[in-house]
Amino acid sequence: MSKNLLAAEAKAGVKHHVALSIVGTDRSPDIAYFRAKLAQTVVKASSVPYSIVRATRFFEFLGAIGEAAATDGKIVVPSALFQPIAFGEVVDCLAEVATGRPLNGSTDLAGPEKSPFNPMR
Repeated sequence: MSKNLLAAEAKAGVKHHVALSIVGTDRSPDIAYFRAKLAQTVVKASSVPYSIVRATRFFEFLGAIGEAAATDGKIVVPSALFQPIAFGEVVDCLAEVATGRPLNGSTDLAGPEKSPFNPMR
């Protein structure tokens, strides 16, 4: 799909392709969703100028992540550190990047603090 979109963009003279991705996708290719995000490498190979914004998990997803981790009335989550970010901050960054010059690269965006998931409420 990305190849078709980029070919159409090139034909239409699009001056800036902006993609949203996830921080760390290049370090975890064994996770299927991350593999799909890695497919955005075709963006880099395209002739269309581009910017890729890679964000950490959104605060707004914490409830869904907790629900998905529920087993037998308990929620089991990793104690690994992560840096959640507010969705609005990601939107603001995307708007700034989209209205600016193409980076022809990527930028990472993370929340202000590293925290373990398990004490979050």
